[in-house]
Amino acid sequence: MNRPYIICHMVTSIDGKVTGNFLSRPECEKATEIYYEIHRNYKADGFICGRNTMEESFAGKDDAPHYKYKNVEVPSGDFIGDKDAKFFAVSFDRHGHIGWKSNYIKDDDPGYDNAHIIEVVEFDAVGTGALAYFRDVGISYVGTIGANIPLALQKLKENFGINTLLLEGGSAINASFLYADVIDELSIVVAPVIATRTDKSLFEYSKITDFELKEIKQYDNGVVWMNYVRTEK
Repeated sequence: MNRPYIICHMVTSIDGKVTGNFLSRPECEKATEIYYEIHRNYKADGFICGRNTMEESFAGKDDAPHYKYKNVEVPSGDFIGDKDAKFFAVSFDRHGHIGWKSNYIKDDDPGYDNAHIIEVVEFDAVGTGALAYFRDVGISYVGTIGANIPLALQKLKENFGINTLLLEGGSAINASFLYADVIDELSIVVAPVIATRTDKSLFEYSKITDFELKEIKQYDNGVVWMNYVRTEK
């Protein structure tokens, strides 16, 4: 395989929603705890999130200060900010907007802490100011022309030796990976609650895709973990 193995790992409601107020309910506490435990147990080389999830969970809402670097020349191509990094936070952020303050994630959970940040950008959409800022902070980046998830994943494997990644939302990036035909496994922790109609689903849009049940496990408090693997394409 010329790309990392991708496991879509998410907490959902019974009706398949992944965002919304239901996540803060007491019924979801056990599900969230199990979710993080499974995340750690996978021992993946890193995790993938879209811009919104990265900002909400790790980076904050401040945009990168592109204006300070607008006149800085940037070499073409990808950039490796830390050649010794072994664990990665892969941020799909086409315009390079996220205002990271460091090139590593700082988090209380060891499943996320000390992950080196890699920005996945689109070279025809991102400004040179953003790339210059990432270089200055030591944040790695890889780019494609337009949205090209298979090529971006190939670059992650070639440039960083990444073999396995957890795809952890949100709904839009999950759908993009599904349509790109690069989700190899599903790891779904189901909380015993139904969400609202306006909450976002596991995939913002979807297509018929076949998976085979590999394992199912029931926990206390009505939580269920379902693990599916992709059938032969």
